[in-house]
Amino acid sequence: MRERREPTVTWLPSTQEIFMAAERPVLAALDACLQLAIRSLRAEYPGLDERGRLVQDPDWEPHVPPQVPLIEPLIGAATALRRLLANYRVALELALHDGSLRQDVDEEPSEQASDEKDIPF
Repeated sequence: MRERREPTVTWLPSTQEIFMAAERPVLAALDACLQLAIRSLRAEYPGLDERGRLVQDPDWEPHVPPQVPLIEPLIGAATALRRLLANYRVALELALHDGSLRQDVDEEPSEQASDEKDIPF
C-alpha cells in the first residue's frame, strides 16, 4: 500500500492572486499553520512514525503521556485538511483560468472600447 505524506509546498499568494480571489491569504496562512503544527508534534514526540503512531520509545515506558493517543488522529486530520486546501487551490486556479478564457472568447469588442481609442489624450 502506498503511504500518503503531507504536502510539503507552502504557498504565499501574490497581490494579483489575492485580488483575483480574496480567500487565498487566509487559506495560505491556514495551510502554513497546519504544516507547522504537524512538524512541531513530530519534533516534540520523536517516538512517532510518519502517520503519528507511537513506536517503541524506552523513555515512555511504562507510562505513555495521555496526549499521545490523540496525536495520530490530529496529524491525520491536519494532513487531510492540507490536501483539501491543495485541491481547492488547484480548482480555484482552473476556475479563474477557465473564466478568463470564456470572457476572452465570448466577448465581442464594444463600441465604447473603439470610441475610447479615438480620444486624443
